[in-house]
Amino acid sequence: MTARDLPMAAIFLAAYVGLDWLSFFHAWGALGITPWNPSPALGLVLLMRRGLGWAPLLFVAQLGAELLVRGLPAPWPATLGAALAVAAVYAGAAAVLRARPIGPRVPDLLRLFVVAAGAAALAGLAYVAVFTLAGLLPAGEFGQAALRYWIGDGSGSVGVVPLALAVPGRAERPAAWGEA
Repeated sequence: MTARDLPMAAIFLAAYVGLDWLSFFHAWGALGITPWNPSPALGLVLLMRRGLGWAPLLFVAQLGAELLVRGLPAPWPATLGAALAVAAVYAGAAAVLRARPIGPRVPDLLRLFVVAAGAAALAGLAYVAVFTLAGLLPAGEFGQAALRYWIGDGSGSVGVVPLALAVPGRAERPAAWGEA
């Protein structure tokens, strides 16, 4: 990321936190897990289009959402660990998806949805595990919390990722769907 990228970084941060705020309804439990969470999908699209060098910005955005939207629901070490886990999972998903351009063909869309759903599941497991291991979530609620997180991120991905990829924009990979 260069100085020329700062406006895009600021727009991404505002959009990520803004989407998190807009989707913060029917929050479940002390962690504020919501039934629809499009923000990580926006992060996935950013990393797919701009490259994995933007992953630290995804971490900052996730941390900002935890602080500004959820009001820092846990002590700093757990919040930092959870934000790092989410950013790492979505960076891994972006790496897998960047390996081959995504086009508007059924196999590409299937691969996109499988990877996005897998990332949502892994992010949910990691996020909830951090807070459970920190003693901030009862172990008996682990499964329900992880499932709710997966549903929220997964539904956000299904709605946001294909739409965002269809919008033309600059990318650091071969041209594909929606790119000139």
